[in-house]
Amino acid sequence: MVGTPGSEGPPMALDAIDHALARVTGDRERISINLVDLDNNQGHQFLKGAALSGRTEQRWAAAAVHTTELWQVFDAYRRVVEQATAMRAQISRPSHDDLAELTRLLTGESVELPREQSRFSQRTLLDPTDATERLTLDKAVARMTTAYDSAVEMISAADSAWTVLLPRLQAVEEAWARAETRYGEVGVEHTGRDRLAGEIAALRDSVRSDPLSFLTESGPQRGVPDPARLAEFDRRTAEAEELAAELTEAAALKADFEPRFALLTGSVDAAEAAARSAVDTRAQVVAKISAPAADPIGDHSAGLRARLDALGGLRAEGRWGDLAAAMADLQAAADTAAAAAHAAEQSVLGLLGRRSELRGRLDAYKIKAVRLGCAEDPEVIRLHSEARDLLWSAPCDLRAATKVLAQYQQAIQKPGGSHSGPVNSGNGHGDGPGGRP
Repeated sequence: MVGTPGSEGPPMALDAIDHALARVTGDRERISINLVDLDNNQGHQFLKGAALSGRTEQRWAAAAVHTTELWQVFDAYRRVVEQATAMRAQISRPSHDDLAELTRLLTGESVELPREQSRFSQRTLLDPTDATERLTLDKAVARMTTAYDSAVEMISAADSAWTVLLPRLQAVEEAWARAETRYGEVGVEHTGRDRLAGEIAALRDSVRSDPLSFLTESGPQRGVPDPARLAEFDRRTAEAEELAAELTEAAALKADFEPRFALLTGSVDAAEAAARSAVDTRAQVVAKISAPAADPIGDHSAGLRARLDALGGLRAEGRWGDLAAAMADLQAAADTAAAAAHAAEQSVLGLLGRRSELRGRLDAYKIKAVRLGCAEDPEVIRLHSEARDLLWSAPCDLRAATKVLAQYQQAIQKPGGSHSGPVNSGNGHGDGPGGRP
């Protein structure tokens, strides 16, 4: 409080009045400067003129009430300070009544405000009936401080949000402008253009009308930019850049369609040929190998021809952007199908390679048997004959042949023991009993 008690107490001394008047005059100047700065704040001006929505609209409605109240209280406060200043300037030797009036202005409830009247249905029995609310200068300052802080908090939140959002929106806008320029240059349609234009427009509107929606609402990070919402800008920028690239590709395709379509047709033909070859090879292997069974061959090229034929419709409709994407997808599918067919064919051919390997090992073991002098042993002869019958019959059971071959290998080392050495369980060929089929 300023000085001594208000108008009901004794008047203040003249020096105390001068000191109090100097203080409130200084307060008035500082408050005036801050209110003008607040009113001229760029964020404040934008909020006043913008068509707001969502959280921003709700918070600005409350902040606007505070700013209105702030100016209303300040206007009444200023009038009291100016009245006291003018009165003090007019009297060099104030009387007791003059001192009392100056004391009332400076310390009493001299700030008069129109009281907001509640509707009759909302009144309580103890509601004030006086149409005027009276405050001291200090209480008026306290009320203005509360209103100012609330308004500044909201305006600062919106301003901080725009500081983060506007550079990101500018990056989106620049990427979109490049895509639109490319669209005008190439003269081809793209089905994703209208969708992306709508999404960017919605993002632009959200930034302008509801910047607070991009801030977190709760938790320890309340009021900071929400990473999930900020990621929208990166996605839209990437999509605009992708659109520009696709339009460029569409234009190139339009200028060079025939040779590129011929190359794609060749890729589909090659994929289908590889699939047929894999199926034919498996049939040959199945005729020669009974066990283990050859893996089934899927039709890796299924649907490629239909997709190739459908491209003509896109071309006829002038949908070059969609056509470029469809051709790129089909090229990748054809390459994948051809590679899968080749891999499947090599897998089944591995069974024939295994049979050749076992035949070679049988011949090697026979030479070893002759060298060891046991080639005429009845058991060795029997096992050799059985293994040969298995490996040279069709279809061949590789599992049975592998088992008999292992027995033959062991048998040639048994007779007399003089020629035998440790059983060869590997030789780097997997030719022991546990060798693979």
